[in-house]
Amino acid sequence: MPLFYVAGASGSGKSTVCAELVRRGHPSYDVDADRLGVWLDGAGLSVDADTVRRRIAQRPEGFGSSEEELRRILHWHATVDADNARFGATLVDASRPVTTVADEVLKVAEEHR
Repeated sequence: MPLFYVAGASGSGKSTVCAELVRRGHPSYDVDADRLGVWLDGAGLSVDADTVRRRIAQRPEGFGSSEEELRRILHWHATVDADNARFGATLVDASRPVTTVADEVLKVAEEHR
């Protein structure tokens, strides 16, 4: 599988999808944890603002735990899908179960081969 970028706002599920891909045996790197910032072919994980709020609230700590950080996340979230699409990402509905989202990311990656 070629290097394929998975992007999305905080709370969209990037780390969770990455972990699912690793579980399936695909080498995967978390754009946040591994400090990757190169844009290649990719999938943009798309979720609604309520899903972002719910997922951020479920985090025990980390980015988004303060009101200011959550405000910044939601501000960025308002334009992230359009930004990701403008850079060539295929948007994937990440409000679905992680296994379904990972299947879709792999399908999009295969289409970019």
